[in-house]
Amino acid sequence: MPHQRGSETRVRNHNVGVRWDDAELAELDALQRHTGLSRAALIRRLVSTAGTRIVLSREHHAAINKLGVNGNQIARALNTGDPVTAAEITALVADLRAAVRTLL
Repeated sequence: MPHQRGSETRVRNHNVGVRWDDAELAELDALQRHTGLSRAALIRRLVSTAGTRIVLSREHHAAINKLGVNGNQIARALNTGDPVTAAEITALVADLRAAVRTLL
């Protein structure tokens, strides 16, 4: 029996519609041109190789944003000569460590 390629034995029977804005579609098309893959093949490859550590959840994005805001407030205070307590810096470091642990 001759060897069959994966595309000849696998049946893809699910279709996912996705809306893109102009910038997102331009990024996708740039990746497509770079790889030489079709859009569908490129998206399948990106999904299959992403892993959960690379694709951050909305909760992770929100937590990282909050940390950035807190860090910027402390940096702004230090740069303007306002006092920053050790407790504020310690709390920020603790928050950073907790956020990193959730990403690992």
